[in-house]
Amino acid sequence: MQNLAKTVAASLGLPSFLIQMVLVVVVLILALFLLKGIDRLIDRMSARRPVLGEVQRVRTYHSLIVNVVRVVVWFFALSAILSIFGINTASLLTAAGIGGIAVALGAQRVVSDIISGALLLFDNTINVGDYVTLQNTITGEVKELRLRQVVVRGYTGMLYIIPNAEVKVIANYGHGPLQADISIDIPYGISIEQAKGLVQDMAVRLEAEAGDHFVRLPYWIGVDAMHPFSYTVTIGAQTQMDDFFTAPRRMREIMIEELQAIGAYDAPLVPERPEQPE
Repeated sequence: MQNLAKTVAASLGLPSFLIQMVLVVVVLILALFLLKGIDRLIDRMSARRPVLGEVQRVRTYHSLIVNVVRVVVWFFALSAILSIFGINTASLLTAAGIGGIAVALGAQRVVSDIISGALLLFDNTINVGDYVTLQNTITGEVKELRLRQVVVRGYTGMLYIIPNAEVKVIANYGHGPLQADISIDIPYGISIEQAKGLVQDMAVRLEAEAGDHFVRLPYWIGVDAMHPFSYTVTIGAQTQMDDFFTAPRRMREIMIEELQAIGAYDAPLVPERPEQPE
């Protein structure tokens, strides 16, 4: 590259340094165009995928591929720029290889994170867009899978960045139907058969207004607890992740409306004692 710069400078009668700077600008522009082109290509691939799981997979690989390509492109761009100024990149690579041994001894954690991230990708454990719980403490949507880190945005908007090597326990809500059970207290004045009928009525209402939000409509599970003035029943349902939080809320609303409609809450909580004869 240095000989090219000198040849062009001699033919145009310009200073060699000026031609070198022009070549540096050309290399930088080509690197930027290459990165933009790859980014657009991956975006087009993602847009052509009709299946949600495949879209998430492409988004996952998108962030990883862009990061790797960015490192490779800028490495070769830097090598080309050094060669323009006559710096021998081969000797630099040799020195980097020797120094790399010492660096690698102190970078085991980095290597562990990268290998763990590769395993997460290849095993299809999590993808960008999945709703997960990590380490039994961090819950949210996976926003990015990096070479060394998983980025999760929680329900409150908090951004969690976890090293890949520390991701030991993963609960992924996006792989199949989810059980969306609710528990509700029912006064003893309402018999169990009446309560079962209310659950059936609720299922009919939900099928009419939001049937496509359920994989399985609400159904009776059973009595789970007894209290002084009421008993607790559990009602089951199955949804996908998109409706996992909203569906149980709507189930509770309808169940309360059904109980109010039959006057379940009109009776006093404490039964009146009969008057004792004098």
